[in-house]
Amino acid sequence: MEDTEIERKDSESILIALDQISQTIAVMRNVVEKLREQYIGKENSNNAKTSMENSNYFLEEETNQTIH
Repeated sequence: MEDTEIERKDSESILIALDQISQTIAVMRNVVEKLREQYIGKENSNNAKTSMENSNYFLEEETNQTIH
């Protein structure tokens, strides 16, 4: 093989590898975004649940009083 043919094949291999790396990064970015959205949704849900539990706690405290 001539040097120019080897260099051309090496260049093609490098470009293919870079394209595959780019595609892998794009897929991983999408996965991270979905995980972030799920985590934020879970955190918001937990915060809302805690807030409701706290507000229910105070309502229960107020309604459990006996009037004489």
